[in-house]
Amino acid sequence: MKQKYVESFDYFRAFSIVFIALGHSLTYKFQSEYPFLTNLVKGGGTLFFVFISGYLFCLLIPKYDGYSSFMLTKLKKLVTPYVIYSIPLIIFAGIKADSIFYGTDFGISQSLYPFLSLITGAHMTGYWYVPAIFLFFLVTFPYLKTYSASSQKHRYSVIALLCLVSIFIHRPIGNFNPIHASLYISSFFFIGMSFFIDRERILKNMNKKLIVICISIAFIAINFYQSYTFNHIGNYHKDIFDYNGIDWTFLKFLLITPLAFIFFECYCQKASKVMKHIASVSFFIYFIHPVVISALNITGVRDFSEIHFGSFITSISTMVVAILSCLVIHGLTVKVTKRQRASVLGW
Repeated sequence: MKQKYVESFDYFRAFSIVFIALGHSLTYKFQSEYPFLTNLVKGGGTLFFVFISGYLFCLLIPKYDGYSSFMLTKLKKLVTPYVIYSIPLIIFAGIKADSIFYGTDFGISQSLYPFLSLITGAHMTGYWYVPAIFLFFLVTFPYLKTYSASSQKHRYSVIALLCLVSIFIHRPIGNFNPIHASLYISSFFFIGMSFFIDRERILKNMNKKLIVICISIAFIAINFYQSYTFNHIGNYHKDIFDYNGIDWTFLKFLLITPLAFIFFECYCQKASKVMKHIASVSFFIYFIHPVVISALNITGVRDFSEIHFGSFITSISTMVVAILSCLVIHGLTVKVTKRQRASVLGW
């Protein structure tokens, strides 16, 4: 199972973080005017990110001596930067009473709402992912090594079961239930692990024109159905035990992820310096880009742009500004601190 890191994954990581930033940059007007394009983007980037995490986990397994070593690394590189960035954002949200919790009666003191925000990530777009993936590691790490060494039948049975669960539980309302969110994304982590283990077999069996064409048609058909027949835009959210049909966003990105993997593996073997850099700071971009987008919203820049230039240009330019701002902030941080600080940069 031992493999070397392949540079095609730099392209995949860079593409995924740009995909995430684009999904967060789409204005509400854009989403109503271009439902088909919106549904091509919304939700996929995060699932790609989880898939890549699973793939790279298998690559890095030999680095970790055991459970405590692995979790200490995650506390340093995942939880610490999350807490550092979250505290000022939670304080700001509390001052403005601008959070998913404020205005909602949970039957507890509002003084506990900042704590709820910290353990759920509800204070900022996209931050829900950190409590969810940390909880996933906390619970499943002892099993992950067993999974990586198990039979193909066992691995794909687990994936099938978890995918079936995800398709029907959807994402949690507001993304503020880390247990629900962790369960929802878990299948893509295991898929990433299995693609690492079965890489050569998958590339050989799936890199065929008929398979690629059929999956692509199914993806477009589901996206069309979701946009114009079901009239649904973006991700699906509900309480975990409620029934509200199939999560079509999950299903279509379950279909397209193998094609994305094959594309980057076959046609992007040598990553450019720009793509390698974006990939290397992808986690930092994940933390900072929603803050930049929020600043553009609060200052009225996006509203001004949308009035004068339309929703399409505003959405694309928001993504470009967010990514460039993250790269500049990262560069300045490295220059000031004279080193790559994991506690600040998420490395």
